[in-house]
Amino acid sequence: MSGYETTFQKYLLTGGIVVVLIFAAFANYMRDTIALEKAEKEAFKRFKKVEKPTTDIYIPQMKVAGPNGELVDLLDNKFYTVLNIWATWCTSCVRELPALKGLKKIVSYEKKWRVIAVSVDAPKDIEKLAKMVDKLKVKDVAGYYDVNKDLQRAVNIKGLPMTLILNKRGKVLYIIYGEAFWFEKSIVSFLRLI
Repeated sequence: MSGYETTFQKYLLTGGIVVVLIFAAFANYMRDTIALEKAEKEAFKRFKKVEKPTTDIYIPQMKVAGPNGELVDLLDNKFYTVLNIWATWCTSCVRELPALKGLKKIVSYEKKWRVIAVSVDAPKDIEKLAKMVDKLKVKDVAGYYDVNKDLQRAVNIKGLPMTLILNKRGKVLYIIYGEAFWFEKSIVSFLRLI
């Protein structure tokens, strides 16, 4: 066998392996896409209203007051984020907080998700906010406050509660309106496929 034939066989073998790898990656991508679409369909039945932005929308980097009064980054490039926007005067928001805490318990061990509920209450209601999150035992999830109104300026809040599902770069993947039972099986399965 000549050196030319051996080199050609090596390129042919390498090319064949590359084609197989590309095909396998494409097959996995399609499988994951189909699974996500199916999970979306099931989860969306559990939400009052869902929007899936057709253009790229990003939440800018900003700080909010955290559960202990410290300023914390709203975005973290290590995590996908379930960002709930709520207020103490919104009864469906308050009812939803324990479900968000339940979701946090379920997804926290995966180290892929953060669940944060940021209050947009008026400054005069800070004491009411603190008492409510303590009473409901949701301080770790809902003890966040839009202290500088940055979130309210960045997001077109069309009603409360409103939840944004964000990727690690702060891109809005889904906007969910209304109260949801967040740790329901179909919703958790949907989030895990994102």
